[in-house]
Amino acid sequence: LGDKGALLLPRDEETPELVTAPLVTAVDTVGSGDSLNGALVFLLAHRPELNMREILRRACAVPRTAAPTKA
Repeated sequence: LGDKGALLLPRDEETPELVTAPLVTAVDTVGSGDSLNGALVFLLAHRPELNMREILRRACAVPRTAAPTKA
């Protein structure tokens, strides 16, 4: 979903939930998806106490630190 965030479909619900990404004005988005995926895998492996909604929320925040922005 790119700058929109990620979709979460909880097992007990039929409607997907949009987990939004923080807004950033990036000049280059190369590596943003990779940083989100890396954060997602890291959080799944190392923070089992977090629920999936919180894991996605945190993972969606990581690409803004990887994408160069205008000064």
